Amino acid sequence: MATYTESEKENIQAMFWYYKLLDDNDVEGMREFFDPGFITRTHDWQHADGTPMKGPEVIIALAAMLHGALSNLRTYGFEHIMADGPKVSFWAWQEGINDGLGFLMGQPPTGAPWRIRIAHVIYFRGDTKKPYLHDAVRDDKIAVDVHGKQQ
Repeated sequence: MATYTESEKENIQAMFWYYKLLDDNDVEGMREFFDPGFITRTHDWQHADGTPMKGPEVIIALAAMLHGALSNLRTYGFEHIMADGPKVSFWAWQEGINDGLGFLMGQPPTGAPWRIRIAHVIYFRGDTKKPYLHDAVRDDKIAVDVHGKQQ
């Protein structure tokens, strides 16, 4: 079993808070929790004028897309959680019903249950414990594309 520093333990707890805010679609909580310079290397979120989003607006846009397309969004089953300094990596599941009004990563609503396994790495600032960088395996987009074609 891994032995973590206090800072790494705090980062793991912050990772769970990250997903609670996302699942609850807590916009004000996201504004407070995420670093002003937050970026994700796996989603190309842009403002209407084409400039890249950064800071809490990135996760708020992701939450809006997910909650617009999925009812009952939840992230659960965290496993293989590893902390190394500012970095926390893990596997988890996300699920919901694809019955919203919005498109899910380009796919129209299907009315079907949606469930994917995610592998993410989140980096936290040492002084604030705020997430400032997100990285992920992008098979979530492939899963959504296949899910849409199977309906």
